[in-house]
Amino acid sequence: MNPFDVGFGKVPKIFLDRSELVETTLEALKNENSLFQTSLVYGMRGSGKTSFMTEVSEKLAKDDKWLTIDLSISDGLIEDFADYLEKESKTNQALAASIQSLGLSAFGLSASFSRKEEGEATKIKIESLLEQLTEKNISVLLTIDEVTNTKAVREFASFYQVLVRKKFKIAILLAGLPENINQLITHDVLTFLLRANKILLPTLGDYSIMDSYLKTFGKGGRQISSEVLTKMAAYVKGYAYAFQLLGYLLWNQTENKKRVTDKDLEAVLPTYQAYLFQNVYTLMYRQFTGQEKLFLKVMAQNDALEVPSAYLVEELGKTKAYVNVYRDRLLKSQVLTSPERGQLTFSLPYFKDFLLQQAALEAVEI
Repeated sequence: MNPFDVGFGKVPKIFLDRSELVETTLEALKNENSLFQTSLVYGMRGSGKTSFMTEVSEKLAKDDKWLTIDLSISDGLIEDFADYLEKESKTNQALAASIQSLGLSAFGLSASFSRKEEGEATKIKIESLLEQLTEKNISVLLTIDEVTNTKAVREFASFYQVLVRKKFKIAILLAGLPENINQLITHDVLTFLLRANKILLPTLGDYSIMDSYLKTFGKGGRQISSEVLTKMAAYVKGYAYAFQLLGYLLWNQTENKKRVTDKDLEAVLPTYQAYLFQNVYTLMYRQFTGQEKLFLKVMAQNDALEVPSAYLVEELGKTKAYVNVYRDRLLKSQVLTSPERGQLTFSLPYFKDFLLQQAALEAVEI
């Protein structure tokens, strides 16, 4: 069976460079005075945010002093939280006999109550359940993936702040793209999130990539030379999804072989590039603004590995200050890196090729 996982949102069997961060997060969550009680996990698409958060949640769920609740983005996050909280409280063996089921009727509301009254009753229900859990020294971890600056998310975050102030044993992990997290934490009513712990998922280290490939393929009875391993790491460029994808394709390519050769690696590269374009870059590109797209395409036209900011000022015909605005945005989104002052380079494998292809397609008039 192929040990590499190219699906989004799953915890891969091979979980590189994250185990230490997962354990650090778990230990800190159990410390009520830790910054990790409210944490923001951010990184570009395919960087492993969902996998990291899922790993933390699943490991913490094994602790009988914790309830873990994974919420999906919806217009009724508070209501969903109430439903899941009550359900988890009932199914937890240690709590089932003692946690009281609280229905809306417990607060004297008839079937004709207003939406505002229903919302307040739901919040009271949550607080009542949390109070009982806190009395039994049970903590709750909430995880929400793909957060954006929507009304529902803002209302939920504000309510969470109230719960924290009331000293309930509750923690939260919010995951999202860097630009979405930034919009959320800078909103007027959510400035408390500026003090939250920020977990930026770093790129994978080249030596970790090579070591993992060597060990994983070795367990499958396949040897890889150091030269091929070095090339594999270069093609991955530290990108978590690319690590899984290249490993997956190469594993299938060498299914009945005892050695992974340079020829095998070259054979899977066209498919590797196509999957990156199709599964990640196309969606990523759609989410850029028009000016960001232009910035990236102009940068891709330069043949140099490192592109001077001065080149972009000249080619775009804009001021240095104008160019710096978009430079900073794209650095925060992690599609670019700055290896040294005044220089920019693409951080993702084959992303420059994708941009050149995209520019060519957009230039064709139909």
